[in-house]
Amino acid sequence: MVADIVMPTLGLLTGGVNFTDIKITLKAAAEGADAVTLNIGNFVQTVFDFSLMALAVFVMIKFINRLKRQKDDEILETPAPEEVPAPPAQEVLLAEIRDLLKAGAENTPKP
Repeated sequence: MVADIVMPTLGLLTGGVNFTDIKITLKAAAEGADAVTLNIGNFVQTVFDFSLMALAVFVMIKFINRLKRQKDDEILETPAPEEVPAPPAQEVLLAEIRDLLKAGAENTPKP
């Protein structure tokens, strides 16, 4: 997946940035000997590629987690509780009478 899908896409997005040619020459090439160079570009390119890959994997995992969370939320949804019907008028009237009798009993002096 990385080599076939992610890297070509990232290559298009970054415009084919390549740092591998960046070198610091410590000693010039002599007769029969190669130049001594510090290949900083290879390190920079590796760090750059790794950062892009890490970002791509991070975004992909966030997307997958979001899809899983939405699926879990749909499964866990519970129907709204039904409204409790109002008590009949007769019960409301009886409750009021009971409350008045209690209040009257509390206000009467005790012998």
